[in-house]
Amino acid sequence: MSEQGKVALYCAGGTGTNIGMQFVNLPTQSKGFAALVPYFIDTSRSNLKADVPADSIYIVKGASERDGSGMKRNENYGQIRESVKDMLLKHKPLDLNVVVFSLAGGSGSVCGPLIARELLMRGHAVVVVAIGSDESVKAARNTMDTLESLDGISANTGRPLPVFYRHNQRSRPQSDVDGAAMQAIAQLSILASRQINSLDVSDVFNFLNYDRVTDVKPAVASLEVYTTDTEDLKGSRPVTMISIYPDKDAPRQEVVPDYLVTGYGDINLNGSKEAHYVIEVDKPARWFNNIKNTIASLEEAAAARPQQTRLQSGNGETDDFGMKC
Repeated sequence: MSEQGKVALYCAGGTGTNIGMQFVNLPTQSKGFAALVPYFIDTSRSNLKADVPADSIYIVKGASERDGSGMKRNENYGQIRESVKDMLLKHKPLDLNVVVFSLAGGSGSVCGPLIARELLMRGHAVVVVAIGSDESVKAARNTMDTLESLDGISANTGRPLPVFYRHNQRSRPQSDVDGAAMQAIAQLSILASRQINSLDVSDVFNFLNYDRVTDVKPAVASLEVYTTDTEDLKGSRPVTMISIYPDKDAPRQEVVPDYLVTGYGDINLNGSKEAHYVIEVDKPARWFNNIKNTIASLEEAAAARPQQTRLQSGNGETDDFGMKC
């Protein structure tokens, strides 16, 4: 068995930081898992706890004095764009690079895509773990714009961009969505562990960069991991797929992707002894259309809102300070 693999976890913005802090101070030597190295990138220190190591933090240089971006994606765009290369000098890419952030905020939704873009430009293995939201019109618009940015980055770099995506719903606790993101990171750590027989670094790279091994053109794509929910796998249409089984005699899945790598190892995920990593290219359009339709519905409701009027009695005017006494 080769040496243990390493995963760089780039945690961008408030949501990325909150998720990434769950991986701080974990044992570096965990059987069956890669060593996770979390980095924290933001325009503010507000989300950072005291136990986060100082050498894992990068605060964007020249960011707004208002402390953060306040859900305005253009608030610190220039400063973030100029800081990404400097950040990567401090926080080096590793075997697998996972970028986690919210699509709905102002800082993570800019830092995350720009970090992913630079990593793709340098030829690294990259996965995005992203959380969208429609808790407000602003959050929904940010989510749509960030999805469009990820698509643009894939087109701009000419490389596939696999995304594990979950959406915050008003009827569902945010902790459920954050938990799904953390589970995905743990599952990706197994994939990059270098401890799975018949699965090497090149297999993982080709799985993510599917245009190297299939005729499918690079685009933003979905990445899902199936463990105990393999019934859902039957309805998927994978471009590439990695399956991990406990041994060579375990029953195989019936789904047939364009590219398949099968590995063998002793894993335990939610009580499952097997895992199936699947990349599909049709789901991102559904994410985008769903949020686009949600925005149209929210804007229609906003248009029906009574128009704002001045509060005036008609008995005298306010003075040059806006006061009426």
